[in-house]
Amino acid sequence: MASDLIVGLPGSTVDSFRRDLQYFFDRHVMVRVFEPMLLPNSPMNEPAYRAEHRIVAGDDLRILSTASYDLDDRDTMMRLRHWNRVAVDLGVLRETLRFLQREQGLPAMDVIKELDRAVREEPATYPLANFLARFLDLFLLPPGSWPAFYREFRRFLRDRLGIADLPGWDTVASVEIALRPAQGRHFPVRVELAHDFVAYAADPSPDARLLDYGPGVLDIDDPASVSSLFFGRSWLRGERTDAGANWFWWDASWELESPFTWPMARPSPHAAGREVDDVDVAERGS
Repeated sequence: MASDLIVGLPGSTVDSFRRDLQYFFDRHVMVRVFEPMLLPNSPMNEPAYRAEHRIVAGDDLRILSTASYDLDDRDTMMRLRHWNRVAVDLGVLRETLRFLQREQGLPAMDVIKELDRAVREEPATYPLANFLARFLDLFLLPPGSWPAFYREFRRFLRDRLGIADLPGWDTVASVEIALRPAQGRHFPVRVELAHDFVAYAADPSPDARLLDYGPGVLDIDDPASVSSLFFGRSWLRGERTDAGANWFWWDASWELESPFTWPMARPSPHAAGREVDDVDVAERGS
C-alpha cells in the first residue's frame, strides 16, 4: 500500500511533517512525498491568498516558504523526506526503526531527526550515513560496506541517543545486512538467526521482546536481480528533488524478496537491466 503526501503546504511545519511521516510509518504505508507548486490557475496562486499566507515561490514555481515555515525549515523537511525514503521506503533502516520503537520506545522519526542532525554536525564521525544523506538519490550504491554502516549506526545510537545496552542488536544487524542488496551475492539464501526475527516482527503484541524468541531463519531471494542490475544507476531526469522527474522518490526497486518486502517495493522484472521509458512508467503505475 502507498499514499501520497505534499510537503510544505501553507500551515505546515517541520513538526507537522515529521508527524505525518510517523503516521505512515506506524501504519506500514509507503509514502510518496511531492513538493507543492503554484500553478497559474490554482486557488493557492490567488494574490490575496498568497499575501495572507506569505507564500514565496522560486522561479520554477515551487513553494519555498510560507507564514508557517521559512527556507531553513523547508530544507529540514526536504532532508527528512530524503531520510524517510532511504531508511523506510528503500528499507535501509526500516526493521531497525521498528525494533527501536518497539523495545526502546523511540519514535522512528525522532531517530531519523537525530540522525539527520548528527550527519550535519559531525559528517566525519558518521561518513557512511553522510554518504546515504548526500548521494543515494543520485546513485544507488551501498555506503562502502553494509556491515560497516550498521556498526556506525550502532555507534550513533550509543553516542547520540545514549543507548549503551541494546539486547538483540546483533540479530537485528544480521537481518538488516542480509536484506541489503550487494554485488556478488548469490540467491536464494537462508540466514540463520540467534532469535526468530520473522516471528517477532509478525507478533502484534506490543510486549513482544526479541530475546524471548528462540533461533530462527530468514529466507531471501532476488528474482529481479536487484543486486546486479540496479547498482550505480541514476534515476535523475530533471530537478533532483522533483518526485515526478527523479524516480528515486517513488520507484522502490532496491529491496530483495523476503518476508519484510513491502508489496509496493517489489521491482518489476521486465524493467531490470535496461533504461525504463515512459511505457514502463505507465505499466508500473497501473
